[in-house]
Amino acid sequence: MGRGVVFAGCLVVAMLACLGGTAAATEYFVEWAAGKNFKGGDTLKFVWNGTHNVANVSKEEYDSCTKVSSVFQGGDPFAFTLPADANGLYYFICTVDSHCENGQKLAITAISPTPSHRIARLP
Repeated sequence: MGRGVVFAGCLVVAMLACLGGTAAATEYFVEWAAGKNFKGGDTLKFVWNGTHNVANVSKEEYDSCTKVSSVFQGGDPFAFTLPADANGLYYFICTVDSHCENGQKLAITAISPTPSHRIARLP
């Protein structure tokens, strides 16, 4: 079972993004995720007010802030649970207006434990 992880920083960055974006907005998510490793089964909870959404995207879409059609709209918090075998980077962006370009995006690292292997001994 994973650890519960709550991500509630969208409101702070959303306010900064609405003000035209600042270095602080861009660095907020980078600093929050730095040094954190997530495991399979962990849940990220996205909470925001106002006109925002969240999309789980590829690295290319993250880097270029590509507007994708598969997004989760505002209103209720959105929870994303990492697959049990999660390993590698996962990318999330807001696709509203220029929010992503202003720093409203998140990359996290997932590290799942390596399955233990039993070595069979020959008689």
